[in-house]
Amino acid sequence: MLAHCVHLTEKDMDIIKKHDCKIAHCPISNMKLKSGMMAYEGLQKKGITVTLGTDGSASNNCLSMLSEMKVSALTAKTQAKDSKAGSVLDIFNTATVNGAKAFGIDAGEIKEGKLADFILLDLKHYLLLPNYNLISNLVYSAQNDCITDVFCDGVQLMKDRKVKGEEQICEEFEILSEKFKELDNK
Repeated sequence: MLAHCVHLTEKDMDIIKKHDCKIAHCPISNMKLKSGMMAYEGLQKKGITVTLGTDGSASNNCLSMLSEMKVSALTAKTQAKDSKAGSVLDIFNTATVNGAKAFGIDAGEIKEGKLADFILLDLKHYLLLPNYNLISNLVYSAQNDCITDVFCDGVQLMKDRKVKGEEQICEEFEILSEKFKELDNK
């Protein structure tokens, strides 16, 4: 797995393809750090598996895969200078089936026998209307508050936008972050 890959040459891409390497694309992190833009369309044309990630909180404060999909689609178009680059289906696949494939996880799609990793959406949420093309809405319009429930391997982790123990998690996080804030002031 190679991360970021914002300065690849054609020769680099050929080597990546030859060795069947996978790429973790983190466009928001790349923009925040001014690292550059990955040649998404060039990698797609070579048949290289690109996954989508957020990197970490130091270079991406939001850590939203929905935001990452939108920015990935927009930067693909900008980098390629082609409005057809970074199609919604290709971008959606980087966030779902490609990630599962890259890590050898039997998931990434809703299908019998696959791990039950999925989200439920409020299809009446104003950001998902009109619902002519759900995948397009997910890539370009959806935000985290469109998600109502989250399941990982069939276990419900979030129900009606609430995570079990959420208040305690937030309290503990604030206590911990104050300790780091104190270190920063020393």
